Amino acid sequence: MKSPAQGAATTVWAAIGKEWEGKGGRYLENCSEAKPGPDDGDLTGAGYVSHTYNEENEARLWADSLKIVGLTRVREDLASLLQVVNASCRKVHQYRKAPLSNDLSNDDIFDFSRP
Repeated sequence: MKSPAQGAATTVWAAIGKEWEGKGGRYLENCSEAKPGPDDGDLTGAGYVSHTYNEENEARLWADSLKIVGLTRVREDLASLLQVVNASCRKVHQYRKAPLSNDLSNDDIFDFSRP
């Protein structure tokens, strides 16, 4: 049995560890990166199963999740929202006579190319 501090250690390490900056989608356990485990259905062992990293399943899960919460057009919805935000920012900058930086775009907020 782990103490509360021991139980939280991996989560805290993942959240603030400099070695994880820019690296997402990793399985961690006991303050280290998990290794592949056996595909025998035993969930009590260490490691992750081989189907854990499957891009086709990830894409399907993402699409199904968006559908369930009603965001099937999330890119289009985000583009509309960004137009409103950018227009509001331009008005604020005009009012304050402050220089306007570049408008936000879908790619700034909704970049799937990063891990």
